[in-house]
Amino acid sequence: MLPLPRVTPASCARAAMVLSMLLGVVSAPSAQPSEEEDEDAALSAELALHPGDPVRLLKRAQLALGEGHLDAARADLEAAARADPDMAAIDFVLAQLEVAAGRPDAAVAAVRRFLVREPGNRAAVVLQARLVAKLSDAEASAAAWRLALDAVAASGRPEQALYLEATRGQPSRQALALLEEGISRCGNTPMLVKAAVARAVALDDAQHALALVDGWLATSEGATQPDALALRARLLAQARREGDACAALQRAEQALRATSRIGRGIRADAEADIAAARALLPGCTR
Repeated sequence: MLPLPRVTPASCARAAMVLSMLLGVVSAPSAQPSEEEDEDAALSAELALHPGDPVRLLKRAQLALGEGHLDAARADLEAAARADPDMAAIDFVLAQLEVAAGRPDAAVAAVRRFLVREPGNRAAVVLQARLVAKLSDAEASAAAWRLALDAVAASGRPEQALYLEATRGQPSRQALALLEEGISRCGNTPMLVKAAVARAVALDDAQHALALVDGWLATSEGATQPDALALRARLLAQARREGDACAALQRAEQALRATSRIGRGIRADAEADIAAARALLPGCTR
């Protein structure tokens, strides 16, 4: 595997900026810290002594990309490719450049060239999946995300957020399968379970939805979670299992009262599900 340029705090900040641009969070960078300007000057000085050095050219291209100087970044990448056509990292940075330039088709082509040389690279397959999801149909998007999720799992660092992202635009059944895979790899995390329950409900499969919540409640963390208990109460009420639903609702309300330190999102979810269950169970005493 060819070495990538040295990772520094500044390069990490640039990577975060490029990812934000990819996801549509920001459109372009603003002012950059003086550390990057100093690094750019140092690289230019080194290149004066070592003209055409592909590693230094690649690093300067990354700096230019982080500062929004796309033409300069492209020029350095082209020079690096002429100096070392076999350096795989050039195509990965070029893919990021094409994203910033608003050329997603060219970005896909670049990241695919990179993956020919570095198959299974975690960052590259995730970038490819995000790009394909924007450009292709649901089937192609699902296939790209399958490769990405398998690569992430192989790295030993499964990420629940990627599973949620992979389900966007997917039909409920396929999305549910992906989410359940995420639960098996990442654990019964609230984020994944709630998303899976919503997909099961959309498929009119109340039994499956309840099984997902029961799996969450069976864990040590989920057993006393007000939002897990409230979600179960709502599902039981919607299934017209009034006796079970009333008992579950009372337990959820008691857990919410007894829990003072929970996040606002958890409390809001619990309160919403309790209110929905209560509306369906007018005869259930508090």
